[in-house]
Amino acid sequence: MDGRVVAITGGTGFLGSWVVRGLIERGAEVRALAREGTDDSNLTGLPIERVSGTLEDRGALRELCDGADVAVHLAALVSFRSEDDDASRRINVEGTGAFLDAAQRSSVRRFLHCSSTAAIGITPDGRPADENCAWDLDRFEVAYLTTKREAEELALAADRDGFEVVVVNPTSLFGPGDRRAAGYESVRAIRKKGLPVEPPGGLCTADVRDVATTLLTALERGGAGERYILGGDNLSGREFAAAMVRPFGHRPPRLRVPRPVFPIALGVARVLDRVLPNGTPFPVGVLRLASEKFWFDSSKAERELDYVCRPIEQTMDDAAEWIDQLGTDSGE
Repeated sequence: MDGRVVAITGGTGFLGSWVVRGLIERGAEVRALAREGTDDSNLTGLPIERVSGTLEDRGALRELCDGADVAVHLAALVSFRSEDDDASRRINVEGTGAFLDAAQRSSVRRFLHCSSTAAIGITPDGRPADENCAWDLDRFEVAYLTTKREAEELALAADRDGFEVVVVNPTSLFGPGDRRAAGYESVRAIRKKGLPVEPPGGLCTADVRDVATTLLTALERGGAGERYILGGDNLSGREFAAAMVRPFGHRPPRLRVPRPVFPIALGVARVLDRVLPNGTPFPVGVLRLASEKFWFDSSKAERELDYVCRPIEQTMDDAAEWIDQLGTDSGE
């Protein structure tokens, strides 16, 4: 990456900040799009050029891509609340299209699109899904899933001679440096009180640092027009709960939510979502997905990109240490 100019969106985020550090270590010149007022404390002191704007600002996107060699698209809206459906489409689909257009009209010749395993789908029998899985997650009527799928399709459709597109599909990310409200506050809450109830379904977890490292490998030698799942441990709800509470010395939860409860909870949540001013504490979209097994197979990335993901226990130890250090620094 020595001397190459990299235009990046989402560089101030959890994954993005690790990617930016990796680009700088490899000698790249980083130009990052950032909204006014965005918390960029994970990038403090790093030698990057900032372009002020959003994915809806085509002028800012042109400035971001002007003279760049490669582009990395990480920015997205991750929300499972129905009131964010329109914003999900504007940011995840239209924003991706706008960035692709700006990149194609500039000197960019290689574009890395960070999608999600939400765009991969899940298997009917719960086996880990690979890149060839048939996608049918539109049945859940969750805008985040459908917009990430549509954004990925836009990116892959743009792949052609002279403009290469590579797609990576990370799964649920954990690790140090997570300043996202949901991630940071959730881990802080677990640190204080543990988990009262075992989550249902299944989840695939990955370490943000390993995903960031392999994302950079994909940027350099991933196959044009290819997609790569970047996952890790496929955990049951019980295994996930145990991994989350262990670093803080809490016992795993003993209560388990029975699967038949979820259709009832979903019905109640739909009603409450319409009548409560701020919606329900647990979005309807989350409840629709909660009892499913979102397990994934990263074999392709392991073969072609030398992807290795450390165990969730090590990831959570490091995340816990980071959270503890933040608490110490703030006098908590």
